Amino acid sequence: MKQLFLLSTLLLTPLLAVQAADPLPTKPMIGRLAASKVLFLGNSITLHGPAPSIGWTGNWGMAASSEGNDYVHLVTADITKAAGSKPETMVRNIADFERGHDKFDIAGEYKAELAFQADQIIVAIGENVPIWRQTRRERRMRLRLRNS
Repeated sequence: MKQLFLLSTLLLTPLLAVQAADPLPTKPMIGRLAASKVLFLGNSITLHGPAPSIGWTGNWGMAASSEGNDYVHLVTADITKAAGSKPETMVRNIADFERGHDKFDIAGEYKAELAFQADQIIVAIGENVPIWRQTRRERRMRLRLRNS
C-alpha cells in the first residue's frame, strides 16, 4: 500500500504543480478570430480632430456626444467584453484615401498602419467618395428618361 501511495504521489505531484503555476498568456480571441490588435480606418465618423470653423471641438468620431460614445470606442468595448481583454487599437482617418483612392499611395502613406500588423481591420468609408463618371450608356439612358 505504501508503494501505491508513493507511486500516486510521484505521478500526481508534477501535474498539480503545472496546474498551480500561472497559465501562459493567451492571445485574446473572439471565437476563432484573433483580437489582440485592431485597426480602425475611416473618415470623420472614425476620427476627426477639432475643427472650430464647423463647430466641432472633439478629437474622436464625429457626431458622437463624447469620445466614449463614438463607434470606435463602442466597438472596442464590445471586443473587450467578448475577448476577455482590451485589444491594442490604432485609429486613423483615411478620408484622403477615400476621396482620391485611384491615385493614392497606400504603401507610402500608411506605413505605420501596415507595420501595426492588426489581427482585425475595421473600415468605415464611402460617404466622401466622388461620384463615379457615368458611362456613355448611362448618360444616354438619363437623357432618354428626361426627354420622355
